[in-house]
Amino acid sequence: NVEGDYNIENSLSAIEIAYKLGMSYDEIRCGLLAYKPIEKRWEAESSKGFNVINDSYNANPESMKASVSTFLELYSNPVVVLGDMGELGDNEVEYHREVGRYIGQRFKNGLFLTVGHLAACVADELVKFGLNVKSFENNIETSRYILDNLNAGSTIFLKASRSMKFEEIIENLKK
Repeated sequence: NVEGDYNIENSLSAIEIAYKLGMSYDEIRCGLLAYKPIEKRWEAESSKGFNVINDSYNANPESMKASVSTFLELYSNPVVVLGDMGELGDNEVEYHREVGRYIGQRFKNGLFLTVGHLAACVADELVKFGLNVKSFENNIETSRYILDNLNAGSTIFLKASRSMKFEEIIENLKK
């Protein structure tokens, strides 16, 4: 009951392990149906007419590529808010550029909002592919842009490292 091809792989692993531990397929099915993601992991909520999917518990280049791809494949008129990925070491700028190139090469629709100085490197790459991109310094500016410029009913995807505190964007949308 969660989206994304990567969750199919996770589910298959869980099924195999549970079966080897002696669980029946019916028990496994019930367990998978009862699964709820942890806080800030593809957590869906509505606020002021906006549908928000918050996946800002953690981010690294592979998780960002996978989750953004899933979102862009599943939703029409997507709005993607990308923040800095933390703790990437000396190559952090290149890792952010890599994410931008990956998205830009595969997708041609959507509005992309970036938050933070490293996420601006993602934006730089997206612009090269002709995507619609706006960059912001902080969550307050981002929230204000969403409230002033997006239509109710928009589905917004939030992806960043925990240090970006993207729950502030959701709180600002509620005010």
